[in-house]
Amino acid sequence: MPFRSSHFAIIAAVVLFLGMLALFLTLKAPPELKNVPGELKPISYERASKLLKLKNEGVAYLENEKYADADRQLEQLAAELPTDEIGFRNLTICRLLQLTPEKLAQQ
Repeated sequence: MPFRSSHFAIIAAVVLFLGMLALFLTLKAPPELKNVPGELKPISYERASKLLKLKNEGVAYLENEKYADADRQLEQLAAELPTDEIGFRNLTICRLLQLTPEKLAQQ
């Protein structure tokens, strides 16, 4: 019996991973909305500091496995920079890390 439940957990984790990957790829900014070097505009020091703080705190929470706090920071970063991949990439990593096989087995 444990053999089947472990297979179920692995299959569920793979399906969820592929689903999140598909979601990430479909929500990526279209090429025409991406910033190119000619379109970059300077930002204020305060805004740059705020964005850097959001990124650094989000990644720090990820490293310390505080996924709820990381999710909040990285979601705000993705909202502030909708055409940049850094927020969406780290947010996707955060949400995938929340789907550990241990949590799937508890459900």
